Amino acid sequence: MIFAFAICFSIGLFSEPQRKQVSLAFLYENMAMFRSRYSLLILTAVLFISGCHSEIDFIEGSFRPGQAEVVLNGSTLSMNFPESNGSASIELEATGKWTASFVNDRAKDWCSLSAESGNRGKATITISVKENKDYEQRSASINFICGDDKHTIVVTQKQKDALLVSSNRMDVDNNGGTIIIEVKTTVDFTYTISDNAKSWITPSGTKGLMTSQLLFKVEANEELEKREGAITINSSAGSETVRIFQYGATPTLIASSSQIEIPSSETTFQVEVRSNVDVSIAIPDSCNWIREIKTKAMSTNTYFFEVDENDMSSEREGIVLFENKDLSLIEAVHILQGTGTILISSAQIEVPGIGGDILLFVSGHNPTHYRLESDADWITIQDAEDSEIGLCYRCSVEGQTSKQQRTAKIAIHYSLNDLPGEAVITQHVPCPAVTYTSNVKQAISPFMLEDSQNALIYWGDGICQPYAKGLTHNYPANGLYTITVTSDPITALRVGNLQNEVYFDFSHITTE
Repeated sequence: MIFAFAICFSIGLFSEPQRKQVSLAFLYENMAMFRSRYSLLILTAVLFISGCHSEIDFIEGSFRPGQAEVVLNGSTLSMNFPESNGSASIELEATGKWTASFVNDRAKDWCSLSAESGNRGKATITISVKENKDYEQRSASINFICGDDKHTIVVTQKQKDALLVSSNRMDVDNNGGTIIIEVKTTVDFTYTISDNAKSWITPSGTKGLMTSQLLFKVEANEELEKREGAITINSSAGSETVRIFQYGATPTLIASSSQIEIPSSETTFQVEVRSNVDVSIAIPDSCNWIREIKTKAMSTNTYFFEVDENDMSSEREGIVLFENKDLSLIEAVHILQGTGTILISSAQIEVPGIGGDILLFVSGHNPTHYRLESDADWITIQDAEDSEIGLCYRCSVEGQTSKQQRTAKIAIHYSLNDLPGEAVITQHVPCPAVTYTSNVKQAISPFMLEDSQNALIYWGDGICQPYAKGLTHNYPANGLYTITVTSDPITALRVGNLQNEVYFDFSHITTE
């Protein structure tokens, strides 16, 4: 009986096709040999059992009806829950002992497993989620491990107010597969695939009646690097973008953005990171104005941060590092915070009646953050040039013939500040004048023979003073400034401390 049991047990270890190859006739014809060598058969069975490789797998098609949408792509199973309480079940089959654990403990307050370990054979695992009362989507990654084999379930729960699409983010492993985007809307809609993903994401049909299900085929990613694309759903009710992240052939860290721009005020921001390995956060000591909000760390994949108000007169940059040191993986997210001080130059700018150029300085060094507008057609604003203190805008002011001074405003729109800055331009009435250029950091007023009580000197950066011999003026940054001296009359002028090429204009010494 013992040797017969051993033989049957050994046969039971074979797959169904293999078992069919072992006939009962063969067993009866060789029964005598089995009796004499039963011990060898038992030893062979034991060695066969011990040589089995432990594996685990989710049984496709075993999803039990629940509140989640389930999609199986390779070794990754995605469960997408609505914002309400819910649960969903899936069967797994293991050839040995298995364990299940969250990538970290951030999601255990809202997501739970019916079992976290089990033995060889089939098991039904139920994943339950609590109602999401926040206005942000949350997610968690759960690793199922049996021996050296690992499979992952990614659980995503919608925010309190449902959006147009079933999920704003989908993760696909490097093997590719079919993804389904469910669109809930009663109006016509269209979709577009981002240009950088058209070669590996292609439409493959639609499903459904009351709700539309868009099917897309994702090609296998054979490169070691991660890649991402986007599918945008457009309708008269608005638009929604679904971001597609596909893992490379090796474990990677994926941050939602490599650079985040924030205003100068005290505020918060978040970074979404997807990874199937442990992630740690590092913030340099020089960026102590950035801190993680650990009280909001309920999701395994979303990290929240707070920043202090920037009260300096310039933008500042910081960095947050997400890393796995064991695998030498690192993802850097650069933080750019704006400044509350937009205009570095004087907000009250005076120019002579003959016109001329003035230099206007603003904080920051990125011209895409700024847009300058004048409400007067007699002021022309040229493109920005970078300087050691910020961007420099050269503003050309036309001369006037009126005997009345006039004013205009230049609005300075800054993308990292809600309120624009403003410079007021006041142009004086025409008067005899001499102009010349200077590119020194400190200028000295020229010597003028007359001792006029109404003489003025315009330094070219918006500052105007009553003329006096020996006046000095320090400029905020290097540049070519146009200095103008006005007086009635002007008969002699001596200029010192000149460097490089200097241009004089004496055409405005006399007036009609």
